[in-house]
Amino acid sequence: MEELREIIERIGRKLPGLVKEAYLVGSLVEGCAIPGESDVDIVIVPLKKVDYFSLLDEEIEDLLDAGLPPDIIIVDESSELLSEARRRGVKIA
Repeated sequence: MEELREIIERIGRKLPGLVKEAYLVGSLVEGCAIPGESDVDIVIVPLKKVDYFSLLDEEIEDLLDAGLPPDIIIVDESSELLSEARRRGVKIA
């Protein structure tokens, strides 16, 4: 779990200035993620047009190696998913 925390922290360090806000949501936050079955849901409100998959390539590989594929969800500020992320997620940027 410590390795996973470090990966998420690295993601958070890469996002300032590129996103308005970003959240970790879903089973990982709820404490019921299962490697090989669950994914890592990251909700991003972009500030700039960026290829987040390329930006986070190393972290994505590390998550895949941990058996937790990332699901990067780009939303705008009017998204209902963003409202839910603000209520139930963990802000990472």
